[in-house]
Amino acid sequence: MKTSLLIRDEVFREAKHRAAETGRTLGAVVESALTDWLTKERTAPAHRFQWHTVKGRRPPAVSPDDRDALIEFMEGRG
Repeated sequence: MKTSLLIRDEVFREAKHRAAETGRTLGAVVESALTDWLTKERTAPAHRFQWHTVKGRRPPAVSPDDRDALIEFMEGRG
């Protein structure tokens, strides 16, 4: 398939140079790079979130059911 792309001059020059070094066409170099990138994106492992639990106690005289008292305590007013 033919297409047109906007590529920064320095990237284009480097890709063209790499193509000449390896005896491939510029199109083959671009296709190879794009294929590698797409494959890497598909097979990249998902980030695993690590939970860290700590023991704690609620502050005395603050009920988690009393939103206003909880806010006052957190803001240092209670």
